[in-house]
Amino acid sequence: MQALEDRRVLSLAPVGPSFAVDGANENDQLWPSAAINANGESVVAYAVFGEDLAGFGVYAVRYNAAGAPQGAAFRVNTHTLGDQTTPSVAMNAAGEFVVAWSGIGADYNVNGSGVYARRYDAAGIPQGSEFRASPPGGGKDPSIAMNDAGELVIAWSASDFSGVYAQRYDAAGLPQGDVFQVNTFTGDQQAYPTVAIDADGDFVAAWTSTNQDGSEWGVYARRYNVAGVPQGDEFRVNTFTSDDQWGPSAAMDADGGFLIAWTSIGQDGSQSGVYAQRYNAAGVPQGDEFRVNTFTSGTQQQPSVAMDAEGNAIIAWHSTQGGSDLGIYAQAYDASGAPDGGEVLVNNTSLNQYAPHVAMNAQGSGLMVWHSNRQPAGQFTAEGNPAIHARRYFLDSGSIAPEVQVTQNGVDVPDGSHVSFSTVVLNQPDAEKTFTITNTGTHPLTLSLPVTVTGSAVFSAFPQPALSTLFPGQSTTFHVNMDAAPPGFHTATISFGNNDADESPFDFTVSGTVLFKQIVDDATENSPEFSRSGNWGDAVGFGGHGNDFRYALDTTGNDVATWTTTVPPGVYRISGGWLRNPYWATNASFTILDGAVPRGTASVDQRTESLPGDFIEFGLPWRDIGGLYNITSGMLTVLLDAKGANGYVVADAIRILQVGDLPAAAEIEVAQELTYVADETGSVSFGTAEFNVPIEKTFTISNTGQQTLEISGGSFVVPAGYALVSPPALTVNPGETTSFVVRLDAHTPGTYLGEISFVSNDPDEGTFNFSVTGTVLPTRILDDGEAGYSHTGDFQSTPLSIARDGDNSYALFDWSPSEAVWTFTVTPGQYRVAATWFNTDGSTFYATNAPFTVLDGATPLGTFQLNQRQGPDDFIADGSSWENIGGVFNVTGSTLTVRLTNVGADGYVLADAVRLEWVGPPDGFAPSAVAAAMAAPVPVGRASRLSEMATVYSPELEEVVAVVAEDIAARDDDDSTDDGP
Repeated sequence: MQALEDRRVLSLAPVGPSFAVDGANENDQLWPSAAINANGESVVAYAVFGEDLAGFGVYAVRYNAAGAPQGAAFRVNTHTLGDQTTPSVAMNAAGEFVVAWSGIGADYNVNGSGVYARRYDAAGIPQGSEFRASPPGGGKDPSIAMNDAGELVIAWSASDFSGVYAQRYDAAGLPQGDVFQVNTFTGDQQAYPTVAIDADGDFVAAWTSTNQDGSEWGVYARRYNVAGVPQGDEFRVNTFTSDDQWGPSAAMDADGGFLIAWTSIGQDGSQSGVYAQRYNAAGVPQGDEFRVNTFTSGTQQQPSVAMDAEGNAIIAWHSTQGGSDLGIYAQAYDASGAPDGGEVLVNNTSLNQYAPHVAMNAQGSGLMVWHSNRQPAGQFTAEGNPAIHARRYFLDSGSIAPEVQVTQNGVDVPDGSHVSFSTVVLNQPDAEKTFTITNTGTHPLTLSLPVTVTGSAVFSAFPQPALSTLFPGQSTTFHVNMDAAPPGFHTATISFGNNDADESPFDFTVSGTVLFKQIVDDATENSPEFSRSGNWGDAVGFGGHGNDFRYALDTTGNDVATWTTTVPPGVYRISGGWLRNPYWATNASFTILDGAVPRGTASVDQRTESLPGDFIEFGLPWRDIGGLYNITSGMLTVLLDAKGANGYVVADAIRILQVGDLPAAAEIEVAQELTYVADETGSVSFGTAEFNVPIEKTFTISNTGQQTLEISGGSFVVPAGYALVSPPALTVNPGETTSFVVRLDAHTPGTYLGEISFVSNDPDEGTFNFSVTGTVLPTRILDDGEAGYSHTGDFQSTPLSIARDGDNSYALFDWSPSEAVWTFTVTPGQYRVAATWFNTDGSTFYATNAPFTVLDGATPLGTFQLNQRQGPDDFIADGSSWENIGGVFNVTGSTLTVRLTNVGADGYVLADAVRLEWVGPPDGFAPSAVAAAMAAPVPVGRASRLSEMATVYSPELEEVVAVVAEDIAARDDDDSTDDGP
């Protein structure tokens, strides 16, 4: 049992009213021919009398898929002497077309009249001049057919109707082989050919032949393959042979099946009727010939046939069935040859309408053209001079609905889907995407325009679709633009209504990121964007961005330029612009800050002329500052520090370019004050600590990702000699920070190297580690101006440039008991203690027996008298001269205290700095004999007053003498007013 053939129920659906092709032209217009491409764009060719100086000329008008003319009518023939008539036009799926016609060309005097043609691209631009298709000796009434590949065939009659000839051409318009005669029967006349071609280039030609079928005119045809090889002999098409059968029209589907229609005299019981015969691709008749017209009275003649890719067809003709005037009628057929509905009237204008030509694309969209008479009477018709009218139509389906499809760059965009515009740079050209709407159904798709955009003003739809109605297979486009102005992530919904039952409205979302870009110039000085401190020079008019720049040489150690701007969170590339110069530094230090948190420091070569990665923008060379930086706070700062530079550093313009969004996952970054600490390669120096004076450093952890950062609380590891004083928070939200504090303990002298590490959920830096280094000195110096020092009684503090740290404390020997105390926090061990004071250079103002007592906690270890009338001279260290206080002390407690009193002193006692030196761990030994012998106080007599003391003057002591003299005078005044005994 055979399967049933797939059939569609079709009807002929007009699209809009009929219209005049060249309505402004009142001259006679004849012989219309039409062609249409896959998108519904069309061209109509015709002949106009009197437009090109002499007789008829061939003109054409192009239309877009909406039926709107694409420019004015244009002349096709380039030679204008004599008549150019009977044009025929063919078009491929892309819209390229060829017009052929009969006429007198420039070669008329040599070759006579003939058939000429001219090629055009899809925009209507001629592809060269007209060319002659027929050989010398004449030719007329051409018919042309073209497939989607651009291959074409032109057939024509000999000028005396003695035969039908044809010539094949490739897509470039080059002849393929020679002109060949189509008919094999050569008796009487063969004329009025028609030709049709399939997708592969196979073709069929049909014509009218006299006295070949036994009775006047008959219709004959012959098939050819793509190479132009005949596929069998010519064959008679009409079965009914009485009287005349003439004026054939042929059409072919994509696979080579074809249909031929013609006019038959006296066959339908009246004057004339339209008949047709279907054939498969092998040329086998499919059923008998059939009458096309339903109405049979009067005249029905001059058919034109068109066929879509599947074999659905339309036959149009003119008929007197409307009364005395001729009208254009048409009948639709499905691919099996079954008629769909009845014949329909095509024209909606009065007077005679006749000689139709019908064109249809592979999808069923079509255009009919015909003659339409108008008043006043014309040269060739009594009723009125003829004009060309047209009407668009579509083979409608009652069983299959329209289907909307949207694509972007050939990729399907389903209803409800998403299209990403990726990223664009701020204030750069907008991003634009072209979307194509296609009707993939079998019914016209009606669009409710405009296409709308909601949700974001960043996106817009322009230009809008050119068509509001799409025939099956037809397409139209619209553009969506993303404005590159507001930085950040943007999303919107694109929507349009249509008559697709299950996809209206059709909508999809779009999104894109506008990346921030800004140039911050040094010309914005004293604004929030640029500032500088220290000693900078100005170069104005010497080039650079804005024709100026700033420069500095490291002389003060505090020459810093700062660029600051607000930015959206994201990943940034930072570049500096400056003119190269051999005096510039090769190690200019730039630091990038996210708010107050450093994201990196880079040493940049500002001297070398060209390095890989340099680029030119705004006429200025630019060089990247480090790599990429994650900025979360919205405030980006660039610091340029001249300190340590080996040449001038240049502050000109900074280019800030966002290159992406922050990482989608958690992203850890660590900094210590203004130093960025890189994972694995980062290193932090704790510097040098005095013994038992720990150094603490605070580290900042930033989460520059978009997911919560989780830190494993038990994962912190610090090396020996260090301690985690304050741990970080274990949860850090995106864009937030936490901190932790690490201490160099300084309990034991030495150098401490190691690694700090901890674990987080950062996907690529799960275990974050960096190295630390620090040195603990065996000494601790406590000055009289520092915490840990105190004094009581008459001790006075005064600035003194020649004293250590610029200050000094002292007490008069003959006043009330006074005491200076230095208190050290220590660990048990053996210590050496020393004191310093300025060089008194033998001055008799000062004591020779200043009593210093060393205590282990509250336990005295000994009192030692030092001669402060001379400067200390046991050793020099840490920028000062020192005098030992006793020997080595074994300390078992947590504090070591040094006391200095004026009791028993024979002059002023000086309290400046005490130096403590760790010698080793405690060993339990007793104080040395020397220390024990010196432990007991030595009584001394009271020294005479200043007037009785020898004065030794030196320039270095001038400041000291003045201070002491002022102090004694003040005390004497106090004595003179004393009310005591």
